[in-house]
Amino acid sequence: MLDPFQNGENIKLGYEMAIAHNDWTIKLDMVGLDHNTQYVFAFLDEHGVASPVGMTKTAPAANEEVENLSYAVFSCSNWGFGYFHAYNVSSSAQTPLCADVVLLC
Repeated sequence: MLDPFQNGENIKLGYEMAIAHNDWTIKLDMVGLDHNTQYVFAFLDEHGVASPVGMTKTAPAANEEVENLSYAVFSCSNWGFGYFHAYNVSSSAQTPLCADVVLLC
């Protein structure tokens, strides 16, 4: 996890292996990050090849007043029953998703 506004300072670094038993997914609890702050992240595979860089933003502090929040909600998808166009469009640089909260149900 990097803070893109602090000269790429490495904020968090960890190791986790995606395995079949966990459906090839991992869960990372990123604690200790600053509130209302943008961060970038990437993953490395076992050969050191990096994923595309992602961006996230932490929630405001519990006592911080927020004027508005925008949400994006995606329903469950099943690869066998179609493509994932909504995910592609929402992550496109041409049409960036400007939601404060993204829910994947």
